[in-house]
Amino acid sequence: MIHPWEILSSRYLLEAPPFLRVRQDACRLPDGRILPDYHVVEEPDVVMVFGITPAQEVLLVEQYKHAIGTVCLELPAGMSESDDHAAEAQREFREETGCTAAHWQHLATFINNPTRLNSRLFVYLAQGATPAGAQQFDAYEAIQVQRVPLAALPALIHSGRISVAGSVAAIWCALEHLRQPGPG
Repeated sequence: MIHPWEILSSRYLLEAPPFLRVRQDACRLPDGRILPDYHVVEEPDVVMVFGITPAQEVLLVEQYKHAIGTVCLELPAGMSESDDHAAEAQREFREETGCTAAHWQHLATFINNPTRLNSRLFVYLAQGATPAGAQQFDAYEAIQVQRVPLAALPALIHSGRISVAGSVAAIWCALEHLRQPGPG
């Protein structure tokens, strides 16, 4: 049987709220060994939106991601500023794409990287996405919206054009959900 580790002590090595804190834990493993310096990155949860228009186009965002040093094509997403993840998803979708949607549904909650990160990824399906005004970027964002036919998504994943893990997982989850027969 697998047991959790016992935290003997913790200290913060870096604090840059609200986006990031790095914690160093000293832990006792179930077999009694001591792990003196296990590092955990604390960050807010993330919301992600699979937004689909009445024309069956999915709204993707293209933007430069500095940590990886490249431009990425992915689903609209951002850090959640509250525990109301549905409202946060709607806000983030509106800010990044300039769109709203008629129907919202929580699809899945994923763990980002349980080895080092403490955050979760909340994925929402937004059906009936339509323009609602101008995009509202954060201070350092530059985002270009791409409208991609629903049927083209698997090829974009297989080619590596969409390669951000959270977006890949969310897209497969949404595609599977959309294939399911509706009620009645």
